[in-house]
Amino acid sequence: MNNDTLFDENIASILQISLSALEATTGPDATMGTVPISRSQKVRDAVALNKFGISLVEKKLALTACLLKFQATCALGAVVPTEAPKRGFARINSKVPMEVMSIIFDCLPSGDLYHACLVCQQWYSLANRSLWRVPDPKTQAGFDKMLAGMIVGHQARSYRTALRVPSLSPVFLQAPGEYIRAIQYKYWFKLAIPFGELLIDYAPNLKVLPRIGFFSFMPQVSFFDKCAQLLKLQSIILDCLSPTYIDAALSKLLVARLKRLKIVNLDNGDLDSKVFERMSALRYLEHLAVSFSQAFSDTTLCCVAKSAGNLKSVAIDFAPGLTLVGFCEFWNSLRSIESISFEHVNLFSNEPQGRRGSNHTPKELVLEQKLIKLRHLVLVRTSLPTELLHSIPPSAKYLTKLKLSDGTVDDMTVALFAQHCVHIESLSLTASSKLTDASLVTLANADFLSLHSLSLDYLILLTDTGVASLFNGHDFSEETPPKRKSSVARRLVSLSMYGCNGLSDATAMTLSAEAGERLRNLNIGGIPHLSGEGVCRLVAARGGQLQRLSVAGVDVDERVLMALQTNCSKLHSLDLGRQKWVDRASAEQVVKSLPGLRVLYADGVGHAGLLEDGEDGWDGVSLSTEFESGNGVACRLDSLGRLDTADSIWASTVRTTRASGWTFSRSSVSIATTSTCPVCQRPIPHATTLASHVEVNNLISDHIDAGCTDPLLEAQSRKRARQCDATVGDCSGQFCAKHRFYADHACKPHSRAASNPQKNPSSTQHSRAQSTGTLKPSSAAASSNKNNSSTANSANARASSSSSSIPHTPTSSKQSPNNSKLPVACPICRKNVDGADTSMSASQVNMVVTRHIDAGCPAPAKKNGLLSFLGLS
Repeated sequence: MNNDTLFDENIASILQISLSALEATTGPDATMGTVPISRSQKVRDAVALNKFGISLVEKKLALTACLLKFQATCALGAVVPTEAPKRGFARINSKVPMEVMSIIFDCLPSGDLYHACLVCQQWYSLANRSLWRVPDPKTQAGFDKMLAGMIVGHQARSYRTALRVPSLSPVFLQAPGEYIRAIQYKYWFKLAIPFGELLIDYAPNLKVLPRIGFFSFMPQVSFFDKCAQLLKLQSIILDCLSPTYIDAALSKLLVARLKRLKIVNLDNGDLDSKVFERMSALRYLEHLAVSFSQAFSDTTLCCVAKSAGNLKSVAIDFAPGLTLVGFCEFWNSLRSIESISFEHVNLFSNEPQGRRGSNHTPKELVLEQKLIKLRHLVLVRTSLPTELLHSIPPSAKYLTKLKLSDGTVDDMTVALFAQHCVHIESLSLTASSKLTDASLVTLANADFLSLHSLSLDYLILLTDTGVASLFNGHDFSEETPPKRKSSVARRLVSLSMYGCNGLSDATAMTLSAEAGERLRNLNIGGIPHLSGEGVCRLVAARGGQLQRLSVAGVDVDERVLMALQTNCSKLHSLDLGRQKWVDRASAEQVVKSLPGLRVLYADGVGHAGLLEDGEDGWDGVSLSTEFESGNGVACRLDSLGRLDTADSIWASTVRTTRASGWTFSRSSVSIATTSTCPVCQRPIPHATTLASHVEVNNLISDHIDAGCTDPLLEAQSRKRARQCDATVGDCSGQFCAKHRFYADHACKPHSRAASNPQKNPSSTQHSRAQSTGTLKPSSAAASSNKNNSSTANSANARASSSSSSIPHTPTSSKQSPNNSKLPVACPICRKNVDGADTSMSASQVNMVVTRHIDAGCPAPAKKNGLLSFLGLS
């Protein structure tokens, strides 16, 4: 089926886009706007989409033949809707398939598409340069092209994934299927092609399969027969599947070399014994992750440890069904597992398990004292009792990575881990509120062999004395401190103390004098008592060796910025936080002064991540999710949607942007990229390509409502002002983007400028509507026959304004504006607004009309819309 046939079948849906947008402003289904702040905002979005629909019909000669065919078909009465009509944007999403979207993208300029992005979620998701021309998926070259477009375009925004792979990469051209990373599987089914089979046919070497199963899509069991052909498959994610589907999937994947299995949203039932029999048959399975599973029980956890003989890593995140009894049984049955992660699992007590039978006694709540091969241990908000936590260190002597973030962690816990686990390389004690300076003294005197990363974020009981004890190796509270060799803190590579409220400038002085030469990553943000002077002293003493520095949340000034440019020549990543005084000029100066800078984050510059190079110095700032990039380099995405990875991958991926904006480049490496407002075409602070989809929408909405102005409209208003009296040119706020239907003058009511004809809001609104393309003379003439006399006067005023660049009224220049009270028509329902007339100021008119729109004015009749303008109604 060619494009012309597809377009002929769906032309009716395309012509109904603007009418659907206007109807959405009055119905309850108007929930698809990307900036749904208020009803007035939705009205403005509807008008913008109406402009887009009119430009689609008027400007493109390629659509003329299709319009004539559609008109002839309407005359014969052969147009039959394919489904029941819907209201609002739901009709747009259901009736305009991807094939028709590709035709629109092929013939429209990028400016129109950016304006359409503000209107509905469908346009925003598809308005990507890589998807404007959809290739033919039935050929290998076309499939590779489409795969590249989907990877670059759809970045699984709902799952906060920002991995982007360049489509021209040589590795990608050799094996495109291996680069599918965390892409929502349901997006592929919107292409109206059987992608499940097509993916396997054209990518037989696929190693990572995206999420299988959603609330809106449940695959057939036969689909997993196709998956069995993927002999090199190593990773799969099963999302929202029942245990029956999971059992069927694992039974078909026995021939694959599956190493990673992740089960998400297991809410329909618990896993039974058959599933674990299948799991034990997976000889290569090494990593198992279970997230957001309400039905995950103690029995299931114990079966995991007993069934999977080769299992090396188990990660459990948010499993309310687990109790303390299940955790103890799981720990006692450990054999070959090297990594354990329990996050947001509240192991309060054994009461729910104790009521099941008499076998569960308090004696079972004991962790066996046996030596295990555990290397990584993560316990975040597990509420594990202190006595059980104290019994873990003697059994886990080979720990290299430890992360404890819980209210039950005390100073004795730190002392036991420091005594038994001397091989720890990365230690994170984030948000362990009971820890005091005694823990720092213990760490200073510990015999760690290779500790290089320490995170002490949000430890509110720490003081400057404790930090001094950490670096000097003794307790300063003692009268005669013993002599001791250099503390292990002097050998640290990464140190993070974010949010430690008890610290001050004395800590900065300690770091300046006592920090070791190996220190490369330092995070001292969120300390309220740390001043700019203390930061300057620290930078002057240790800035030459730092590669990553964060002072976010610290009130610094321009002196700190100058000190950074002077002393931090090796800096790769700089996080200044929300410093209002940092503008674009300051950011450019920082980039020029620091030759090695790769990432810069500051208010007014954009949101950018902090790179780690495999180190955990920033783990305490926010929880993060790890995944693997195309070349095997570990990537990390934190809760703020910020990606960090090796410099080589960062240089190749960050250049792919979702919208044009600021880009500081040096040697083809992007520093920061922010999104641009589609109205004023200016960069929006913090709305960057690495921020989440919801955050970008909210920032764009706040920016538009704050009063940004279209540059084209500003030029038109300045031209009009030069043709009027001089006093009018001095007023501000003309054609405010928030009140785009009327001029927003600040002139006094009885001044000479106010008597100018430009103050007539009734004529100004039609001049404004004509400039935006929302209303046309022919449409107004068709609607004037059924309106009252006041609306006819407004139509005459608009017709007169089309012959001149200055809107005017038949009144003389000497007549006072209070003597001519003309009614003001609503731009939506086209009826006179009660309490609004031309004698009022522009701001008062805007207020009354906005209140009228929010109260629920009805939308215009369909025949007064786009179809009437085209003569097709």
